[in-house]
Amino acid sequence: FPNVFIPRLDTRKRCDSTRVWPVLLAGLRTRRVISHKGRDSMMILKMKKEDLAVFLDSIKESGELWGPVKKGNRVSYSKVDSLSQMDLKATRTIIPPKKFLYPPRFTMFDFDEDGYVERTGDVPKRILFGMHPCDIHGILIMDKLFLETYKDPYYAERREKTLLLGHSCIPDDKCMC
Repeated sequence: FPNVFIPRLDTRKRCDSTRVWPVLLAGLRTRRVISHKGRDSMMILKMKKEDLAVFLDSIKESGELWGPVKKGNRVSYSKVDSLSQMDLKATRTIIPPKKFLYPPRFTMFDFDEDGYVERTGDVPKRILFGMHPCDIHGILIMDKLFLETYKDPYYAERREKTLLLGHSCIPDDKCMC
């Protein structure tokens, strides 16, 4: 089975406002990939294909499980209940996974005559499964931009509540890998 990538899988804080989800890794072979700044940026796990369904069932207790689902001749991320609903051979999705972390439209605050109130805390915990290494790499770049260079509290909240799980893929003629 292809490698399963879990970015920032560690119990230590990566930066001020980002907490990372600890996950039990019993019986899995792991290898750490260290970023250029010396922090853990992702962990590579290798597991047997038959163990993947059990792993996803146990992890989905921590949040909503989203994965690539084929709808007609297109693939998009949808909320799923099990591995059998996902299309693991999908090359790309209609909307990139970064839209979960940096949506084009969302409510930042509510206001009335008395002032305004920021809207935080309404982002559900999510697990995005089936991401490709190029998408994960792009999100790590967004992390540097929105968590370190220009701290964005809305991005930080979504990133904190989202676990990214990917797998390797075979690029085709439309990939930019």
